[in-house]
Amino acid sequence: MKLFYNTGIFAYQLLVKGFSLVNEKAKLLSEGRKSIYSNIPNSWKQDNRKTAHFHAASLGEFEQARPVIERFRIEFPDYKILLTFFSPSGYEIRKYYNQADYVCYLPFDTEFEANKFTKVFNPAISFFVNYEFWYHICKALHQNGTTLISFSAIFRQNQSLFKWYGKDIRSTLRLFDYFFVQNELSKKLLSGIHITATKITGDTRFDRVAAICKKPKELPEIEAYVDNKPCFVIGSSWKEDIEIIAPFINAFKQPLKLIIAPHNINEDDISYLEQAFKKKTIRYSNINKYTDEKILLIDNMGMLSSVYQFATICHIGGAFKTGLHNTLEAATYGKPILIVPNYKKFDEAIALVNLDVCFPIQSTEQYESKFISLYENKQQRTQIAETLKTYIDNNLGASEAVIDYCIKNLKHITQ
Repeated sequence: MKLFYNTGIFAYQLLVKGFSLVNEKAKLLSEGRKSIYSNIPNSWKQDNRKTAHFHAASLGEFEQARPVIERFRIEFPDYKILLTFFSPSGYEIRKYYNQADYVCYLPFDTEFEANKFTKVFNPAISFFVNYEFWYHICKALHQNGTTLISFSAIFRQNQSLFKWYGKDIRSTLRLFDYFFVQNELSKKLLSGIHITATKITGDTRFDRVAAICKKPKELPEIEAYVDNKPCFVIGSSWKEDIEIIAPFINAFKQPLKLIIAPHNINEDDISYLEQAFKKKTIRYSNINKYTDEKILLIDNMGMLSSVYQFATICHIGGAFKTGLHNTLEAATYGKPILIVPNYKKFDEAIALVNLDVCFPIQSTEQYESKFISLYENKQQRTQIAETLKTYIDNNLGASEAVIDYCIKNLKHITQ
């Protein structure tokens, strides 16, 4: 299995290098890793504080890490913070995140790169978010004496970690000092492979979305655009989502403002949206130039979590493609949510569907029926908002549990 893993990592590096000639994401993956060490600022090199390392695969995992990073910064000022990403979709957006002292890519998981990374940065503690368990990097950190913590972790029975052929890679989990898991099943699965340093704390995303909701970005242009009218926000859309939604919206005659944030912010995807709808569209980058458009296209990253505050109804995309995107960002504002049925790998989506505040839709006809029902029934929307407030409130505190553990149990952190 180790040979298979190493071969897979090597093959992946070659593929990334090859595709970097024709694919922008692959180019960023490849080029970004070349500057991990050359971009280290002098301020970092001259700072003799111990290092706390946080790793997030991408932007979604960063949002899970963020409340822990920011609390850690407050509680442990004698530590400098290193933030690493695997994916460009996280790094390119958060490479200037001001709560970290240095932000870079995590190197590809070869033995050589893992040892180099550990030697250069020498973390006293490393936090890995959700499902990131890189064999060589975790091993090198463990051998270095680094405390390894996993939080917002979630495991499923069908993962290779729990199959007979996953024995060698499963050994990576035993290098960790503690797991903060999202649910009872995850704790049970870890117990089944004799890992008992675990605690069920839920998902730190609840803490993050609640913080955003308490202090959302001020977006006066969007507030003026919506103008207190009913508003439908489509978050992280893919073409497959729009193919279901567009026929219904094109025929919808009642007052409605529509805001769409595509998953991929590029000219092709924005142009597709402009052609898919019959009503006039405007890009956010041009919002000050016109006033009467019915559809607003968000052509930047980082706004969506605050845009949901203006919604009457939301659609969350991605379930047809890479996986359902963050439903909690809309839920924390108390908004009814429409999704497509491929959601059952996401515990929070299952919970929201069971609470009857999130509605899986299979066709344009179903979409029209459910949308009109929610649009016309203000009492139902009020009940959904009350249910969601209780649900969010009952799931807060995962970040605090991680920080409490650090304060109480990690002797080398306390001064």
